[in-house]
Amino acid sequence: MKIRNFDIQDMELDGVTGDVQNGIEFDNGWIMCDCHWQDCCESVYADWSHLKDEVGVDYDFDEKSFRLEVVEGQGFRFGDGNIMLFVPCYNEQNGYYNSNLEIKVFRKRPNGSYIKLRRFDTYVDTIDDIY
Repeated sequence: MKIRNFDIQDMELDGVTGDVQNGIEFDNGWIMCDCHWQDCCESVYADWSHLKDEVGVDYDFDEKSFRLEVVEGQGFRFGDGNIMLFVPCYNEQNGYYNSNLEIKVFRKRPNGSYIKLRRFDTYVDTIDDIY
């Protein structure tokens, strides 16, 4: 499965739950996104934008061995073991608000709605900028 879309922010995602901020879409119908329930004045997000320029971004990932791994204090990486792509995650706030950032993967059903693939639900660490 290859990455088809580097920005899902404006996609219609019937059945996708959580406060989806952005993410990527694969050519097999999967989407991977970051979710954060906004309290007020924090900015907690995954930076998907740099992936377009990453070496290996055109790689055909093996769906069976696909996985997510937390990178302590930095974000996460995903791939099939042969190629792993890193996504930095950020938490910018005064320290009072929620800093939870969850990565979710959904599969598109034949009817066009999405179903969550629970084996990929992961809370990730962030690069913190507490001011």
